Amino acid sequence: MQWQLIVSIAIRVAALVVSLLLLRRTRHWSMAILALALVFMIVQQAFRAMQIPSELPGLVVSIVAMLGVVYLARLLDAQARASEALRESEALSRAVIDGTADAVFVKDVVGRYQMLNAAAAAVVGTAPAEVIGKDDRDLFTPEAAATIMANDRRVLEAGRAQSFEERTVVGGETRLFQSVKSVLRDRSGRITGLIGVARDMTERHRIEEALRDSEDRFRRMVSTAQEGIWLIDADARMGFVNQRIADLLGYTADELLGHPVLDFIHESSRAEAAQRFADRRTGVADPQDFHFRRKDGSDLWAIVATSPMHDRNGQFVGVLGMITDITERKRMEATLRKAHDDLGHRVEERTAELVAANDRLQREIVERKKGEEALRRAHEELESRVVERTAEFAALNQKLRAEIVERTRTEVALRESEERFRAAFAHAAVGMALTTLEGRFLQVNATYCAITGYSPDELFQRDFRSITHPDDLSDNLRLLRQLLDGSIPSFFIEKRYVKKDGSIVWVRNSVSTTRDAQGRPMNMVALVEDITERKRCDEDLRELSGRIIRLQDEERRRIARELHDSTAQGLAAVSINLTLLKKSAAALDENTQRAIDESLAMTEQATREIRTLSYLLHPPLLDEAGLPSAIRWYADGFTKRSGIEIALDVPTDLGRMPVDVETTIFRVVQEALTNVHRHSGSRSAGIRVARDESGVVLEVWDEGSGIVPKSPVCSSDGIAGLGVGIAGMRERARQLGGVLDIVSSNTGTTVQMRLPLEGSKT
Repeated sequence: MQWQLIVSIAIRVAALVVSLLLLRRTRHWSMAILALALVFMIVQQAFRAMQIPSELPGLVVSIVAMLGVVYLARLLDAQARASEALRESEALSRAVIDGTADAVFVKDVVGRYQMLNAAAAAVVGTAPAEVIGKDDRDLFTPEAAATIMANDRRVLEAGRAQSFEERTVVGGETRLFQSVKSVLRDRSGRITGLIGVARDMTERHRIEEALRDSEDRFRRMVSTAQEGIWLIDADARMGFVNQRIADLLGYTADELLGHPVLDFIHESSRAEAAQRFADRRTGVADPQDFHFRRKDGSDLWAIVATSPMHDRNGQFVGVLGMITDITERKRMEATLRKAHDDLGHRVEERTAELVAANDRLQREIVERKKGEEALRRAHEELESRVVERTAEFAALNQKLRAEIVERTRTEVALRESEERFRAAFAHAAVGMALTTLEGRFLQVNATYCAITGYSPDELFQRDFRSITHPDDLSDNLRLLRQLLDGSIPSFFIEKRYVKKDGSIVWVRNSVSTTRDAQGRPMNMVALVEDITERKRCDEDLRELSGRIIRLQDEERRRIARELHDSTAQGLAAVSINLTLLKKSAAALDENTQRAIDESLAMTEQATREIRTLSYLLHPPLLDEAGLPSAIRWYADGFTKRSGIEIALDVPTDLGRMPVDVETTIFRVVQEALTNVHRHSGSRSAGIRVARDESGVVLEVWDEGSGIVPKSPVCSSDGIAGLGVGIAGMRERARQLGGVLDIVSSNTGTTVQMRLPLEGSKT
């Protein structure tokens, strides 16, 4: 019995060791040990109840039971691990869905929402939990809900993913969404609902519409232009022509496209045209008269003004040409040359007649002198007087011939000048008008009548004041007074005409005077160009520029937030890991420890730089504490970075202003101080912000070398070619109805901006 006890104990110990080895990888130790104890107790009680010896058979049964318990524990552990992996996967998916800017949602087969992310909840303007169980009729307008639910039915019926454009009202504004929807199926393949992703495409749609409108206006301008416009590729073939060129040459546009331009040039001008095209490759761009051959064989003379075009790599790709018909002018010049030649012949004939008459007179005098030879002695005194008279007549005759020649030349020049003025006046592409000094119309051309909508007879009964817009009349009269008193030789003005039908047309008016021999003004001559379309384009460009500025500020705010919330946090995590690694770096070699220290230093430096960049892109103080705190923070940082001392005059009780106003003032301060640092050479600068009943004023000044224009051409404020920065500041001020002025000299520069504030208080 003793050996049986020893064997029993050995087997029990071995079974326990094996069980523990099998259980070492399981995470349910407490459950396994408890199950093992219960098995031992049950087996022992069963053996005792049956009065069976519990040594060797009991040991075998215990071992089998323990192995079953081990298997059960490992099975439970595998299920726990799978459940935990599923929870982690669901948490990751939920984080991705909630983090995306697109709206993500899940519906059942009857259209009730089962799940949606934060972006989708923002569209309906409520919390996600309040949307669960509702359908689209509870969330959107009846029209939008009907459209969305109809699209859902199409997806469920088709059983596949589809894309739709859907419009909904968000915050009182109609928004356009691009939605992609797909069905959800259970394990048996039965459709249980649908999942969708919607992206807000409203702003992109607006930009595309604005671009299409701009392209349409440009296409209309080209197609209706009075000048011909063409594009010629690098092989001298026509790549684009407007209708005006087709009309001038007598072809259709399709007959011209793709053909060499030399095919339509007269043989006498082809060699010169080929040379001119070759010159364009070198960058030469000068106008030239060319002789063309129309489809019907007739001649066409035109002024061709071309300029070379290059691609982004600087390669020559062709030329852009403007064609102006001068055939009638050429005909008039030929007629004038013929008239001049005929007049020259007549003058030569008249001169020959005078010379012949003079010769006859001289011969008569000689004959008379021969007849009077016998009486010479008696009539010496008379003969002397005759000789003197003859000499006087010869001088008078010579003077008369000179006067005839000079008068003939003057008359020819006068007729040529009158013909040129008459032709230019009648056929000019711009409006022309001749008025009295009081402004009454004396003569107008067809273009002027087309611009104003009045006939010549109707305009002759009016003056320019009656068709000038009342808001523009005072400036027009002020310039007119300066013109008449001799202060200015001429003037330009952009103003509005009130047409006969009551509509408004914008014009660019150039006015000068005609004067008599004493220099006194006699009449006024006005050149008028219709700039209505240009004004509309300028307005569209200003609107687009404002939208771009707002998008730029929003993108800066988004990038700053991403840098602060994502990149900076990631670097912080890296810094923490490097710090932990440094604490356990005693076992590493010296090079590895140095690399860890350098990496930690670079990580901290990158974190500081990213934070600084994030604040420069959009300082949180501007939104949280207001403009004065943001300007003081930026000025302190600017002084540390550049060494330039900043004098601040920014009241702390300035008060909050609209977001656009505060953002514009802060951006102008940034740009102005950047220009001080880069260009002025000044070691000090100042910032002043003041607010009164009419608005807010910003001044930024320095004591540097001033602004030096890059070219001699100056804008209205005397500064040109200064780059994008100043243009951006001006555009920001103009978008808010304000003005930005720059005063610069060799002792410093001052940037002053005034913005209106409706209902502002000091």
